[in-house]
Formats: sequence, C-alpha cells, structure tokens
Amino acid sequence: MKNIFPKGAGDGTHRGPADWYEDVKEAIWQAIQNESEPWTTGWMGCKHEILSTKIGWDGSTYILEASVSDDFDTPGIGVIKVTPAPGRATEHILNVVEDGLRQAHNTALEDQSDNRNYNGFSIHRPGQAATWVETYIQQRNNGWNMNEPPGDCYHQWGFQGECELPAETKEKMEDVIQDWDYDENADGVEIDGYIVRAWK
Repeated sequence: MKNIFPKGAGDGTHRGPADWYEDVKEAIWQAIQNESEPWTTGWMGCKHEILSTKIGWDGSTYILEASVSDDFDTPGIGVIKVTPAPGRATEHILNVVEDGLRQAHNTALEDQSDNRNYNGFSIHRPGQAATWVETYIQQRNNGWNMNEPPGDCYHQWGFQGECELPAETKEKMEDVIQDWDYDENADGVEIDGYIVRAWK
C-alpha cells in the first residue's frame, strides 16, 4: 500500500479530524483522483488536540481511523469504513471521507470515555465561575486500583492542594462528589460559596 506521505505528514490537521492544512488536503485530493491503487496517509497529528487520524483506501473502501488520548493517557480508538458509489466526483468523495473521519473521532471519544479510570472535578471561587482554584480527581471503581492518577498532570487522588480550603468544606465536597449525579448536577453544585463542576 502506497503511503502518500512517505516522510510522514506530521500535523495534518489544525483543529479536529478533518481541518486539513492545504498541502495535506491537496495530497488527499490527488490520491482520491488516482484511486486505482491502494494508498494510505499514515497517521497524521492534530496541532491543537491529542488526536491522530489515518485515511486508507484498499481499492474499494475507505478505512478512516481516529486515535485520541488525554492528560491521563486514556486511549480511544474509532474506525469507520465507507464505500462510495462508483463514478462519484472527487469533491463528493472528499466530503464522505471528512464525514467519516468525524464519525471515527466521535467513536474514539466514546471509547475513551469507556476507558477512563478517573472522574475530574473543578472547584471555582464564589462569584467568579471562570476562576478555577482547585481540582479533585476521583478514581473510578473499575478494578485498576492505581496508587496515583496516570499521566503527568496530577500527582494524587482527591484534592490536588492547589488552594487552601476549609476542612469542613472539603468534607462536604467529597460527600457530594462520591454521590455525583451528572444529570441533576449538570450546572455544578454550590458548597459553602464555592462551585463544584464535573468535567465532561
């Protein structure tokens, strides 16, 4: 299978799975027009997201793959296969590929959510919802039993010690977090004037 970027594409997209840089889009366009032989882009990065994508053509079907991660090294994979009707214009096929990559990205994000071994919460100052002052990382009960969160961003479960909170307030927050209802608490919960919000 021919790699249309034999030296690697590096960052193929700016934001998201199909926001291609012009030279990358042109190379994909040319490959679609000459789809008589199988080809692949190889894995391409995304400048502003922890996201990689790959497009492959096996002679009859496009295989569209997305791989995501996060600050906790949580993987997510999505694969979508599409077979355009014969004789369709390059522009149409390019749109099908773009849509397929977006679907693959969404599938990867769902897979990543299933693979997560943590729940994250942010604590905001009273009256300053945009001011994030403390973080709480909760281990999911999934059998991993890790001593600390994976990845390099957080060093312990629970409060991260980013600000001083009264002990009673922390206890109240932990009680609410342990029984968190993602639907009921979608806008956050106010505790002693602080706002606790779950990460999406």
